[in-house]
Amino acid sequence: MKRIILLVVGLFAIVPLFAEKGLAFDLGTEPEENGNVSYGMIQYGWTDDIASRVDVRYSTTNETSDDIAGYANVVQTEKTNTFEADLLPLVKYFGAENQFSLSAGASYQFSHEKTFAGMFDVNGYMLDEGDEGKYFTMESNRNTHIFAPRVGFTAKIPLGKYFLFNFESFLHPLYAIKMKQDMAYHSDQAVFDYSGENDYFKISSPYIDVKATLDVFEYVRLMSRFSFQRLEFQQMDWADDWNSLEGKDDTQTITTFRAGLELLSKKGNKARVKGGIYRQMEWNKSTYRDNTESESKWVISFGTEM
Repeated sequence: MKRIILLVVGLFAIVPLFAEKGLAFDLGTEPEENGNVSYGMIQYGWTDDIASRVDVRYSTTNETSDDIAGYANVVQTEKTNTFEADLLPLVKYFGAENQFSLSAGASYQFSHEKTFAGMFDVNGYMLDEGDEGKYFTMESNRNTHIFAPRVGFTAKIPLGKYFLFNFESFLHPLYAIKMKQDMAYHSDQAVFDYSGENDYFKISSPYIDVKATLDVFEYVRLMSRFSFQRLEFQQMDWADDWNSLEGKDDTQTITTFRAGLELLSKKGNKARVKGGIYRQMEWNKSTYRDNTESESKWVISFGTEM
């Protein structure tokens, strides 16, 4: 996986050196406190109205916590690595001056999630009666593959001399999820050693991504982005007999909204440098946890486009 990512990044670094009229790209990174997101898009126009496009995205998170209610001397780490690739071999432009486009292709996503926790159970939540305060660990791993058809629509509409409206939307009408996960609990100071694993396959839907921007005087861009995803998922948890672990069904709906401002360098025949700041909000509703978790954060980005 690391070699594939390095190869893709290398190609994106070289392609701008050979830019020509039929080539467009969008590269950037979004550094965060506990991770990073890097993305790239390359599109090549074969004719005046036919093109092909590739999008890639790689994200990492690494979070550490030492405060969990009911436990003491806690260390918990959560690491996630996700790679996404969208291949659109057919992008068809139409309308006055090719202002609109329709596209069709396929999407693939792979993610690896790993969680480890070591803690003293001071309230006897996990260990047997009489073992309160003893040390135990928890470790889980999850590998997820998602395969989906992908269709899209774009529009680029001038609004007078100094304004340009851009609209971009993509849809996965359905997708296949293949997941393998395992979880284990262990304590060296008590008779406590449980584990479980499962393989899971499900067809789910949909995924929707909509982005709208307004370029003002070529140097300022106002943007907003909305995405919605419904996942037929599973979580590892205790079986009914409390002597083993198994997968539990969990339908999740993930809604994300982002809005912000981008500044761009002078427009010309060469690539433009850009930087942006956005406010992002995310809501994750889970049927298994029977709750909705929300997060709001600032995001910055740096990149180039042509």
